Amino acid sequence: MTARDVAELLGVTKQTVHTWLRDGVIPGYKVGTTWFILTSELKETLRKGENAPRVRTSKKNEREG
Repeated sequence: MTARDVAELLGVTKQTVHTWLRDGVIPGYKVGTTWFILTSELKETLRKGENAPRVRTSKKNEREG
């Protein structure tokens, strides 16, 4: 599946899917400039509930710590 396919399937924008892929929220493989998502991996991730966003540290917090 492509990011566009996932976006249509989940009812979100393609940009949202790209953000999830970049942040590791959903699994995917980038070939050149195109992301590919294996249907079986996406289903398994959603089934397990592993689609929670990872904690991000802000630049401000990194400077303070």
